[in-house]
Amino acid sequence: MEMNLTGDRRYVKYLTAVGLLLLVALVVYLYPPVPQRFAYSFEQNRAWEHEDLSAPFDFLVPKTEDELQQDRLKARQSVSPRFREQPNMAEMQWNVLRSDTSMAGRTALFSLIRTKFDEVYQSGIIPASSMDTLQARAYTDILVEGVDTRSTQALYTPATAASHIRQELGPAYQRIYGAMDIARYLVPNLTYDSAATAEAVAAALSKVQTSRQEVREGQLIIRTNEVVDAEKYQVLSALRKVMLVDSKAASRSVLMVLSQFVLTCLLLLLFVLYLRLFRPMIMHQARSLLFLVIMMLGMTLLPALLMLSSHWSIYLIPFVILPIIVCVFFDAGTALMAHSVVILTVALMAQLSVDFLMIELIAGTFAVLTLKDFTDRSQLANTALWVFLSSAVVFTGLRIIEGHSFGNGAWHYYLYFGVSSLLLLLSYGLIYLFERAFGFMSSITLVELTNVNSNLMMRFAELAPGSFQHSVQVGNLATAAAKAVGANALLVRTGALYHDLGKMEHPEMFTENQQSGKNPLLEMPIEQAAQTVIRHVSDGIRIARKEKLPRHIIHFIETHHGTGKTKYFYITFKNQHPGVEPDEGMFTYPGPEPDTKETAILMMADAVEAASRSLQDMTEEKIGQLVERIIDGQIADGQFRKTPLTFSDIETIKHVLTQKIISINHHRIAYPEENKQPEPEQAGTVASAPVQGSGQADTVASDPVQNTEQADIAASAPVQNSGQADTAASAPVQNTEQADTAAETAADDDDDCRYIDIDEE
Repeated sequence: MEMNLTGDRRYVKYLTAVGLLLLVALVVYLYPPVPQRFAYSFEQNRAWEHEDLSAPFDFLVPKTEDELQQDRLKARQSVSPRFREQPNMAEMQWNVLRSDTSMAGRTALFSLIRTKFDEVYQSGIIPASSMDTLQARAYTDILVEGVDTRSTQALYTPATAASHIRQELGPAYQRIYGAMDIARYLVPNLTYDSAATAEAVAAALSKVQTSRQEVREGQLIIRTNEVVDAEKYQVLSALRKVMLVDSKAASRSVLMVLSQFVLTCLLLLLFVLYLRLFRPMIMHQARSLLFLVIMMLGMTLLPALLMLSSHWSIYLIPFVILPIIVCVFFDAGTALMAHSVVILTVALMAQLSVDFLMIELIAGTFAVLTLKDFTDRSQLANTALWVFLSSAVVFTGLRIIEGHSFGNGAWHYYLYFGVSSLLLLLSYGLIYLFERAFGFMSSITLVELTNVNSNLMMRFAELAPGSFQHSVQVGNLATAAAKAVGANALLVRTGALYHDLGKMEHPEMFTENQQSGKNPLLEMPIEQAAQTVIRHVSDGIRIARKEKLPRHIIHFIETHHGTGKTKYFYITFKNQHPGVEPDEGMFTYPGPEPDTKETAILMMADAVEAASRSLQDMTEEKIGQLVERIIDGQIADGQFRKTPLTFSDIETIKHVLTQKIISINHHRIAYPEENKQPEPEQAGTVASAPVQGSGQADTVASDPVQNTEQADIAASAPVQNSGQADTAASAPVQNTEQADTAAETAADDDDDCRYIDIDEE
């Protein structure tokens, strides 16, 4: 069975490796071919600041938009409008006229009118609207049926044809047919053919040349310090467009594609080796690996999509979003490594300059340094500002080194940096989305969970006030220890705040919440009492899940006792039943054991804080011995075998916990009472009333709460040295829990009732 498991794991590793190689191949495939670079800046009417430039290859200089518009207008005007002719229209209209008019006895006039009809129809009659269009557009001729060219001057409209016939007939026509409107018999025989005309115009436009000249390879374009006039500006712009914009014309050889694939694989391998050597926990979490792959793949392919359009700059892409989000969920080292691999991959695939590498790598470093502990939204705005400033400063310095004048022709780059920095604000929403999608927990969420004014925390403090205060103190101890060994202090503080959440279910079962001094556990059978105490772990898990707390916090609840025992009940059982081996499962917490630095630190701090309450003599030596005994016992029980803690870390944690316990339980001085001397006239009264004597001893003894501040000090500070003997004597025992803890268990479990030594045979 174990062999199969090992084989399955190896199979998964192989699949993961193949999947990563396929992703690399996808990146290489999706990147468009990169054209040659045009590394010159220029402006019209300014001197050329670079070396002499000759044409690296043959290319065409396109016409300006105004030149193209003029050429197209000429092409349109060169096309004669197309008309269709209706044959026999003259004969048809003449027959209509003759049927409406009597021609008897007027043969000569009849022949003359018929001749004039034929003349105007032969020249062509067109609609009046068509004539207006021809005159407005200054057309000189038209083309009839695609073959017959006719001058527009010879064309008639019905009105002009009628006027022409009247003039030709003279007075005779006016005398005989004066009342007849001959224009209504003259119907156009030529009609405009829009389809044929549009086809002819399209053919003419297709012949318009878009280039004004051709530049041959090796031809000198411009010399150093020569002024870039309008003509040279057009030539330089044409060369830049060919080299930068027309990426579709570029191509990649098989050898180039193979080289890009191999180098990209090496970069990815570098990142995998980093995780394997320095972040093995990430390597064993499929969810974390999937998140990193998605983020890195997305930021690598985004420039490929941007390169499909020639109107956007690579500097508009907010590459720094990657290290920001990775740093929030993981750590600064992983964030910088992922960012470096992505930037190097993009520079390789898009053949970008060293300027791009320096700007983006330095900007990403500033982002990680300024956002290492992301606990406030305002930090993101500060990070965006630092990213903009670092990018602008590096870009300006590189331009000066390259010999460019400050800001000359580069203002738009600063605009790109500004837009890219503003886009970093989107990472706040992305953090929330990734947090929900992958089950991560950001420092922002941890800060929100440490709010003691939340409904859950207020309910916890109300139902189990002693357990709540214990949790707060454990959080303080664990935070200091976590900072000392480089663990996540905010995470361990949050876990400490919730670790005893299960005591809300039955708070009266735990000594820190018992006000009357009566312990119900002592009235139960030993096994039942032990299970009642142990159940606070499962109760806490159930409450945490109901409140939808993150799984990281629930893990603290699961592991804060590990697989330890409720030693009070375990020892009591063995003492009451000598020779009987107890069922250890009834007295053992279900676990699991701590498996991170943070959960181990919480276990130590929890046990040390609870046990420190039992000390009567709060000296540094006693506290140090207590801490040593507790933590060494946990080590002996194997509670920390799954954690990455070193011996040095444990010694550091012991020292920090000792110092913190000492500082928490520091001595306070007792405030003395003022001795009042009786006035002379009251001497007799004093003598007759000894209760009011100047020493006030009787008064203090009969009324110990005469001074509130003094009473609180006396109640909160145990009798630790002879200097406090009088204060302790004058103050009754006001802290039941302190009195009881003198007999509580000191080392292994804060939930035990009383500490009992076991008599071993």
